[in-house]
Amino acid sequence: MSASADLPDVLSAIAHADATGARTATFRGASARRVAPGRGEALVVHEESGEVFVGLRRIASLGAGAPSARMLVAAAGDGRGWSRTELFEYVWVGARYRPPSSDNNVRVTLARLRAALGEWAAVEHTPRGGLALVTDRAIWLVSQLSSRSGDPASNASLIGRDRLLAEACAALRVPGGKVVFTGPIGVGKTALALAVLRELDGSAVVVRRADQAAAGASAFGAALVALGVAVPPRAHARELAGVLRQRLGGEPLLMFDSVHEDFFDTLGDLAVLAPRARCLVTTRQSGGLEGWERVAVPTLGLAGARDVYAGALNRLGAPLGAANSEGVDTLLACLGGLPLAIELAARRALAIGPEALADLISRDLAVLGAPPGAPENSPLHVILAEATASLNPEDRDTLVDLSVFVDGWSHDAALAVTRRSAGELLECAARLVDAGMVEPHPVGPGRLRLLPLVRTAAVQNTGKNAERRRQAAPRLVRWLHAELVTRLGPSKRASTPAQIRWLADERLNLLSMLDWAIENEPEAAAGLAHAVYLVAVTSGGVGELPARLDGAREAERRAGDDPERLTLLLRARGHARRLAGDLNGAVDDARAAMALNASPAAVARAAGMFAQALADMGESDGAQQAYVQAEELSRVAGAEDLVARAVEGQALLQMARGESQAAIGQFERANAMFMRQRDSLSVARTHCNLSQIALRQREFASAQNHARAAIRASTSLGDQFIEGEAQANLARALQAMGDSSADAVWHRAEELAKLTGNAMLLQTIAAERL
Repeated sequence: MSASADLPDVLSAIAHADATGARTATFRGASARRVAPGRGEALVVHEESGEVFVGLRRIASLGAGAPSARMLVAAAGDGRGWSRTELFEYVWVGARYRPPSSDNNVRVTLARLRAALGEWAAVEHTPRGGLALVTDRAIWLVSQLSSRSGDPASNASLIGRDRLLAEACAALRVPGGKVVFTGPIGVGKTALALAVLRELDGSAVVVRRADQAAAGASAFGAALVALGVAVPPRAHARELAGVLRQRLGGEPLLMFDSVHEDFFDTLGDLAVLAPRARCLVTTRQSGGLEGWERVAVPTLGLAGARDVYAGALNRLGAPLGAANSEGVDTLLACLGGLPLAIELAARRALAIGPEALADLISRDLAVLGAPPGAPENSPLHVILAEATASLNPEDRDTLVDLSVFVDGWSHDAALAVTRRSAGELLECAARLVDAGMVEPHPVGPGRLRLLPLVRTAAVQNTGKNAERRRQAAPRLVRWLHAELVTRLGPSKRASTPAQIRWLADERLNLLSMLDWAIENEPEAAAGLAHAVYLVAVTSGGVGELPARLDGAREAERRAGDDPERLTLLLRARGHARRLAGDLNGAVDDARAAMALNASPAAVARAAGMFAQALADMGESDGAQQAYVQAEELSRVAGAEDLVARAVEGQALLQMARGESQAAIGQFERANAMFMRQRDSLSVARTHCNLSQIALRQREFASAQNHARAAIRASTSLGDQFIEGEAQANLARALQAMGDSSADAVWHRAEELAKLTGNAMLLQTIAAERL
């Protein structure tokens, strides 16, 4: 079951058992038993791996030995009749049931299990305190017949690694099998390799890095050193191969741990001179050793990292609730899904708490220390430093440049920051991936990131690194600003899925660079303020923005109190406050911006924001006067675009008060100006409002014409938000006129509302669509 090729065998055996009325089935080293009857495709639970299948679909993967996996097995099998104590002590092996903390732990794990199963099955409490898996499907439990040495949960590095373990074991059961585990420092390659040796139940020779160094460039010599055999100097590989065969036979099982790429050639010799020898190699290098079966050991996702952390705390005798304490996810995020780092952090988090430890790690990676029993010179930060030192100088410099990205980069962004050619950068990225320092970003293809601890090590390394980062940061600031201008265009708003996705991808980089600019380059802070404002608008995270813009404003004061930039920052903060519901604060910021000795256009913009804030507060009369003032200031500044916006603001107020004819006149004035400026976005918005007024007046032909004009203008820009609103207005008009095409238009409006996340429009469509 941990290998996908086994799944058809499982389903075939279960289907045959169902057809014959049997309650058990056996196949390829595993057995299954039916614990509940049902209809349709069976729900299959694999005990060892915690995987759950319905038909050929894997619906959940809970991790080998994880509490949620053991809870699922209990709910699917004998746990129905258990007491609360029996259930707890089965799920958490070796722990004693102590209410109320134990009950809380059950609640948290049960919630995680229910979320993983989704709508496929329910998990309910039984009267005695046990659990039952509830579904209308037949439930089958699948178990491996061969048992592994040791409990899979006893080693945190094995959680969620069942598939990798099965693949490696299958390859090494064949004479001459050659397997390479690749992955970054601390990902658990060695622990997984040792688990493979235990699974194979054969006598194996483990060749450590020290044995490889002692034997020079000879895989045979290193294996003999590991066996305690003296290796003659300058002995030929063929001679050493003969000695090894005499010692271990023709099909020895050899594990070479932590192999560097300069050792790969001699491993190739081993494959030629000892073709039936079985070899398992662990290395950070993802390339080389052609023809060997490569098994990439990935970093853990958040769910797997939580299970490793919980397991580590359990072995340390910590209270069960400690794994769910505040700040755990923050700590795990900075550790980057590396089991070794999580094990080390669990020991220290008991003393100072996870959140405080995460902050300490960000300032001093050395606090993680070394694994128990490791040599004194091998704490994790030293291993990371040695790995960085092994890179060529150009790649080391590139790695430091890339460390200015908090959350990964696209190829174009890396080109701008590193100043390497496209070809050089691609080659360097491949080498950094091979070295286990860079990995694909979880958001998808086309984006890479440094492993969090690798980045932390680069940031903390002072001297030359600090100077390179100081030079790279402004390049990232300039690239971000240029991308914003290109991607958002004159509208300076994010409404299409591509724009919103880009802002989401770059969110942490934008926030980080604003903070950096506030401290180091105050003149750049104003340029990023609007970007951060857009991030807040599109993500809903406006709470932290006013404080950040306060910092940017103080930076501007230190930079010379430029009234133009201060006006921009006050407006950005005012908008942020308005979004956060602090309307009085928004009004204060607008007044302060208007009072500055800035250009007439800057003051006119502030006056427009002042009017908008008053309108949001429901002060219609005051807002109307403020828009008239903004229109006059805009005319003095010679800024027709601002005049048009002030007129549009007056029209919106009149529309809200039901003064339809006056609103139509003002909208038409504004629209004429927008068309002269070729501002298609504003033209689309104005036609959308005019169609809304026409619908109120039951002038459906006019509503239809304005809605179609809005659709044409918004489509030309790719603005799907306004197009969705306009499509809904068109659908209303067509529906009122009895036109049969209304249903298709409603469908299009609904599609656009879902694409842009327009929840209000979705509700309106559900209420009005016939």
